[in-house]
This record gives sequence, structure tokens and C-alpha cells, in this order.
Amino acid sequence: MSEHSYMLNKLIELAELSKHINMSLDEIDIVNYAVTELPKIMGLSITSVFLYDKRRKSVYMAASNDETIDSERMSRIRFELGEGLVGKVGETLEPIIIEDIEQDGNFSGKSNPKYGDRSCRILPLISGGKLVGVITMTSGLDNHEAAYDDTVLLSLFADHIAIAVNNAQLLALARDEADRDGLTKLYTHRYFHTHLDREMARARRYKTKLSLILMDVDKFKSVNDNLGHTVGDEVLVGISSIILANMRIGVDIPCRYGGDEFTAILPETSLDSAFDAAERIRRMVDLLEFKSIDESMEVSLSIGICEYKEHLSKTEFINLADAAMYQSKTEGRNRTTRAPVPLREEDGKAAK
Repeated sequence: MSEHSYMLNKLIELAELSKHINMSLDEIDIVNYAVTELPKIMGLSITSVFLYDKRRKSVYMAASNDETIDSERMSRIRFELGEGLVGKVGETLEPIIIEDIEQDGNFSGKSNPKYGDRSCRILPLISGGKLVGVITMTSGLDNHEAAYDDTVLLSLFADHIAIAVNNAQLLALARDEADRDGLTKLYTHRYFHTHLDREMARARRYKTKLSLILMDVDKFKSVNDNLGHTVGDEVLVGISSIILANMRIGVDIPCRYGGDEFTAILPETSLDSAFDAAERIRRMVDLLEFKSIDESMEVSLSIGICEYKEHLSKTEFINLADAAMYQSKTEGRNRTTRAPVPLREEDGKAAK
């Protein structure tokens, strides 16, 4: 096959890859497809994609075809910008080409006999001039795919992946904004109900813990009456900021339940751990003070928490947390109350 025909075939394969990933609206689907299909096209052994975490200024492994890396280990593989070869590519946006990793002093790893990988290509994923992530590709020294040695063609593959991932992230951001309350930036009441259904189903399926926190601002009407609705809004925003600061990013689901009520869905969280989280929020809110021109006022929260049990319906689950919250109010406010979960009928008979 002539070089022209060879490169044309590779471009056609690239077009097919691009068509598929452009149809996806989920970044994880895109990178998983990339690490599955690129090795077939390029004759690779291992392909991994790292995505950029802007908040932590690092890249984390989002997908890999390395069978030795399970999902739990993958979630812990992360490089700060400038750290290691992957972090260096993320920082400089320049590719790194290593022909023999056994002989290269900058490569800290070793070849894996299982895959026969000896050479390495590390490329930045760039869209709109900004870092999206990093892709790493390893292969044997006897790789006969000329495209593997063509940095321009490799970069073309990487660019298509970066654009697709960036588009998916922008779409996810737009959806996220639509699901958030305009004032507090917490998730909406509708979002709460949709995701509580999902988390309850997940807890039942995988036999994991799930807890719910309900919070109400004590004497909020007095804040609006005495300090005005502008200060009232400041109270809601201030409390929301504290709630967000105490949530696990990508795990917990903080929502504005309505008016001056807030809630948080805590997956894989026991009642005791939920109590600790609720108490951190309550104590931090207790330190807040809001002022108008002539008057100042402290605010507090009454909180109820409940741990999910399989026999509870969604309504029962919410009502138990709600009842615990109102018990906090009747017992003096500014406190957290655990909801006792009634036993199932058969469990009660067994206990007797």
C-alpha cells in the first residue's frame, strides 16, 4: 500500500471515530470509546485518558484499557500540573515522545510484559486553546503502524477527542445550571426528587448506606420582617455556601427544598456520619451574623436526619427526616435530631 493510500485509510478511520464520539453527549462514554478503539487503529497496547480538573489544577485518569487498573484504583490516579510526564504535558501542552521506556531516564515506570509495551506517546488534549486532558499511548517497539510515529496524525486524533469531551462538558454544565436554584445555587426541588429515587434504588441494589438531611432556618420570618428581604436573601445564600462547603463534590446532592428549607442526599453515608456532617453545618451557621442599617441578627438551623432502610418508601423516608427536623424545633431549635426508623412488621415480630 502506498503511503498516500495508507494515510487516507487512517483518516477515514479517524472520521469514523470522530463521528461516533461526536454523537455522544457524555464525557465518560467518549473517553471509554477512545481507549477501546484507538488501540485497534494505531496498533497500541495501552491507552489511557486523563481529564483536567480545573479546581485542583491536576489531571485524573478517567479511562484506560489497562486491565490491571480497576475502577477504585483508577479514581486515585492523579497528577498535578507539572508532576511526572503526564503532568508536564498538561502544563506545557507539548507532546512527549519516548521510543524506549526501558532506556529513557525520565520515564519512572517499566514496560509491562503482559502487554509488551516499550514505547510511549503522551499528548495534550486541547480545545479552544485550553487544556481538556492528556492521552497516553504505549506500544511495542515492533509496532508496524506508521501512523503511531506520525505526531501530526496522533495530534489530529487527540484534537477530535478533546473537542468532543469539551462539548460534552459544556452541555453538562448547561444542564447543571438549569438544575440549580438561581439564588442559592443548590439543586432544585425537582432535581432532589429525581435523584432521591435513583439513590434509593442504588442503595437497595448494592446494599449501601444512604442518609438524608433536612434543614430549616429558625425564625426566618423574623429575619425578613426585621431586616428586610434583601438581608433574608443574604441569609439563604450564606447558609447555602456553608452547605456546599461541607458536601463531597460529585457524591453528595445538596438542594433547596423550598423557601427557607434545605436538604442534602448523602450516598454511602451512615446515620452517624450524616449527623457529623449536619453538626458541622449547624455550628458554622450558628456563627453567622447578618445586619441591616439599624439591627443585627444571628441565625440558626433546626436539622433532622434519617438513614434509609429498604422497607421505607420515598415519602416515608422524607417524612421521618422532616419529623426529626420539627422535633429539633420543638426542643429549642438550633440542634440536630436523628430520626428513629420503625422496624418492618416481620422484624418487629422477630424481635419480640
